[in-house]
Amino acid sequence: EPDEGTVVRGRNLYIRYLPQIPEFTEGDTVIESILRDNAGESHYSSREEMQATAKSMLNELGIRDHDAKVETLSGGQRKRVALAGVLMSRAELLILDEPTNHLDITSKEILESALCRYTGTVLYVSHDRYFINRTATRILDLTGQSLINYIGSYDYYLEKKDAVEAAFA
Repeated sequence: EPDEGTVVRGRNLYIRYLPQIPEFTEGDTVIESILRDNAGESHYSSREEMQATAKSMLNELGIRDHDAKVETLSGGQRKRVALAGVLMSRAELLILDEPTNHLDITSKEILESALCRYTGTVLYVSHDRYFINRTATRILDLTGQSLINYIGSYDYYLEKKDAVEAAFA
């Protein structure tokens, strides 16, 4: 929710959010959590198809015990479970808060690949400059009350930001 003002969005805009620290329902298994989070995903023809997709995504992210209780997992494993759930979505907009936190190199590569294939819009906040450089196609720099749009990679952003700052110095 905004601190003030209003948020206006399209009537049928579907958004999925990955928080920096994912929350789970106590007592849920990994697979139960994923299925609950994706219950509204209408592109699956059946619960069995959704479950098969979930298991495949979890296996790819290194989560092989689908019946483990989520609360018994490490922080990195929990992040990967939440990530699997979000990546199964067909949302028009994914909002990811520090998506690479607690991820190992393999999981980061899987995330990068998934985001590069994603057909919707992805908005994320990250301090992982390598991840940003490999996945970002646009960077919005919010400094004070000024928002500048840079279309390109993180390296491009750094180059252009220096030029903008030099021009105003």
